Amino acid sequence: YEAMENRDRAVRWYKAALMADMKCFEALKCLVDKRMIGHDEQRKLLRDLGTQPTRYKWVKPMYQLILQQHEKKTSAVEDLASSLAKEHGFTDNLDILTAQANQHYWKNRFQRAHDLTKEIVERDPFHHS
Repeated sequence: YEAMENRDRAVRWYKAALMADMKCFEALKCLVDKRMIGHDEQRKLLRDLGTQPTRYKWVKPMYQLILQQHEKKTSAVEDLASSLAKEHGFTDNLDILTAQANQHYWKNRFQRAHDLTKEIVERDPFHHS
């Protein structure tokens, strides 16, 4: 539906994909990267995903991290990143570094964003973000 420029249906099916399989990261990335849903819808989606039974306890905090890159509260991404590192062992995850770089970029901390992005590219030149 997205290819046919039917955004409403695309959003509906991306959300359905996430509800069917909480680990469908591609659906979340499309919704966020292409700005298909607003902040209120993102929060509602996180709440809805929180009711899903899953053995993957790290999925919701990782999604929160991705969705909160543009939040005004600067410590939100850092808190979630340290929580993911401590509780789930994501100490050197490139997706977390990408979220941190994005937040620094949106907060006009361009040098820090550049340093993190440079580190990501050096470690994995083909990283999707």
